[in-house]
Amino acid sequence: MKFKQLSFLALAFLSFDCFASYNFDPAKAFNPMPDKDDLIVSLPCDQKMVFRKVYTIAHDKSKITDKEFAAGTNIADDDHSLAVSQMKNKQYIQGSFKDDQGYYYLVGKYELMSFQYDAIMATSNEQCPKEIDEESALPKVNLSWFDAIDVTRKLSEFLQKNNDTPKMGNVKAYARLLSESEWEYAARGGLAVSDSEFDQKYPTSKDQDATIDLFAWTQKSSKGHLHIPGMLEPNALKLYDMLGNADEIVLDSFRATRSGRLHGQTGGFITRGGGYTSNGNKLSNSTRTERNLYSHNKENRGKDFGTRLTLSVPVAIDLNEQKSMAEEILKLGTSENTGKADGAKDDSMRRLAELKANEAIKNSEELTRQLADLQDQMINANTERDEMRDIGVQTVLRTGGFLCRNLVQEKQLVALFDGYAKTFAEACEEDESYCTLGKIFAEQKENTDHNLSALAKFFGDSLAVATRTYDLKLFSEQLETVKQGIGDSKAMKTFVDIYLNELKAYPKLDQDQEKNQQRWINKCYEILK
Repeated sequence: MKFKQLSFLALAFLSFDCFASYNFDPAKAFNPMPDKDDLIVSLPCDQKMVFRKVYTIAHDKSKITDKEFAAGTNIADDDHSLAVSQMKNKQYIQGSFKDDQGYYYLVGKYELMSFQYDAIMATSNEQCPKEIDEESALPKVNLSWFDAIDVTRKLSEFLQKNNDTPKMGNVKAYARLLSESEWEYAARGGLAVSDSEFDQKYPTSKDQDATIDLFAWTQKSSKGHLHIPGMLEPNALKLYDMLGNADEIVLDSFRATRSGRLHGQTGGFITRGGGYTSNGNKLSNSTRTERNLYSHNKENRGKDFGTRLTLSVPVAIDLNEQKSMAEEILKLGTSENTGKADGAKDDSMRRLAELKANEAIKNSEELTRQLADLQDQMINANTERDEMRDIGVQTVLRTGGFLCRNLVQEKQLVALFDGYAKTFAEACEEDESYCTLGKIFAEQKENTDHNLSALAKFFGDSLAVATRTYDLKLFSEQLETVKQGIGDSKAMKTFVDIYLNELKAYPKLDQDQEKNQQRWINKCYEILK
């Protein structure tokens, strides 16, 4: 509570006079919050822009192995307005560049600033920005989608002639707008956060009392005007103002969301993350808004429409890579088994049955024998795969039960140490010899509280991974087998039941990390009531 009050006062002060609390340095305007692993790229007019690496799959040698992730949010029963734009849907992503840590793509650390826009669009030295002040360091807004595309075209032309442009092989990067999947994956924190943190509404913070105002300039906190990028807390990837401030134009055209995927119709352009005029209660990592390309017979330029750039290269940078990728793709076949459904297996068996029924094959004893052998091999392989899958599902349930039990034990310790701390604190008022014990138990309570929070986060991570990896019906099918293996422990069987119920509930939970962690602790603790 104390943190919230201090944060509110700090934000109110910043909003009253954003620049009074910030010692503006024109030389550092392009990177007001530097980090040692920033990638700095030259712009025209001797200006600079900062990018951050966003890794997709760490240490993977194959470009074909892209990253699947869940975009969007769970639509609440009382808020159906988001169903068209923000319903959960499956997306895939892979980085354009590669280093020893894996594939990554590059994202602008800050929103495109006005002086950077002026430098990129300058056609002569006379048009270069002469002085950088607080106003020119604000995000460039009032952009149309066409304006944003023009910026990337002009910057790309410069990058092709520049010596410090990032490369993949011998191919120089070009600038473009972020795709929707690139934007949302980066906004959620990519590989820098855990699975359950990735699913949350807002960027992660070390402070459990953090609100949207810690990360975003919104209608409430902005006081009706833009703010210099980098003044609020970044997300886990050290990207600033992904939510609020400028509403960021992305590359893709809008497609509605529907039950796990994007709809087939293509519409207007998209802005992501909301802006300084947006209602903070409505902002999240999944915020996306369709915009008409034209408004009142002119290009649509919203007063908070800005953008954030990325650098990229072609998927295949030369013929050798194109050949290598083609070979890898052909090895995958026409369908991939995701582990969540048996569609690929059923389809293969169906086609095999059709071949066996073919009259030409039935008249050939040799072909019939070979198909029968192949069918036996497929049945054995599918049986082994299903057995391994079932073992994995059983392991998840058992582990979830143990996690639930540990949450209860940790919560009991918190209550125990809290009771001792309060008792000795009261005794300290009459006898100072108890003061040290009071402090010791207070520290123990604080440490155990931290352990409980970390354990609840791990509980959430296990739910996130399990629901993405397996079909939920498999857990119900394996429940009795797991309970038989537990033996006579009724309590542990109950913990497993609680975990299964939370698995079923997870896809519909509100994406509020603190709220969800408290829910899991309370659900497991109910066994003692």
